[in-house]
Amino acid sequence: YFYDSATVPSYLYAAANGARVISCSFFSDRVSQAERDAIDFIADHGVLPVVAAGNDNSIIPFYPAAYEKSLAVGAVGNNLLKAGFSNFGTWVDVAAPGTSLRTTSTNSSGYTSGFGGTSGATPHVAGLAALLFGANPLATPAEVRAAIEDSALPTIQSHFGEWTNYGLIQADAALAALMSPLPPRTPKVAYMTPLGANVVDPLPSEGFHRARIHGRGFQPPRVVEVRFGGVPTTI
Repeated sequence: YFYDSATVPSYLYAAANGARVISCSFFSDRVSQAERDAIDFIADHGVLPVVAAGNDNSIIPFYPAAYEKSLAVGAVGNNLLKAGFSNFGTWVDVAAPGTSLRTTSTNSSGYTSGFGGTSGATPHVAGLAALLFGANPLATPAEVRAAIEDSALPTIQSHFGEWTNYGLIQADAALAALMSPLPPRTPKVAYMTPLGANVVDPLPSEGFHRARIHGRGFQPPRVVEVRFGGVPTTI
């Protein structure tokens, strides 16, 4: 176990010292305002946070992966289907290999082929992000993230449906997308959540409802239109 007192300063230190990508192979079911603020800060200052979604085969959001500005990573097995342990859902952005991974080890040979988990999938995505920043050092985290997401292969599977928001990463396609941006993925509204008393600014007027729409493909030139009873509603 470790704590906000370790992670939050490390995020800020990375951003202050020129990091472009951080790779976070850890997760918790605990929401932390301090960690969320730190993730938002570094994402707004040139850093792409790439975070493991967790290994509980759960649709329940885990953190810091589920914060909006984190790029959340699920895992596929050798058959390119969802690894049995991988968390899933609309809060998981992309997937990468997460079983039978060869890496360094403390065993006598110095290597293992048995590493796995979303902790193993996450460095694949962080490495791809680093490749894209290397190809275009002027790229923003948002541009690198869009290239990775919009070039991914949809992960659609029986019993789970579309179990990540964008799909399985493709390095070649992501690099091409960075150099020549793809159109945004077809817009999809995953769900909408009302925001209540925890909203800092007061509701402007009676009858106004504040909510957050979660999904993909909302950026220009796309627009989102909300209808109640078939009537377009201002958002």
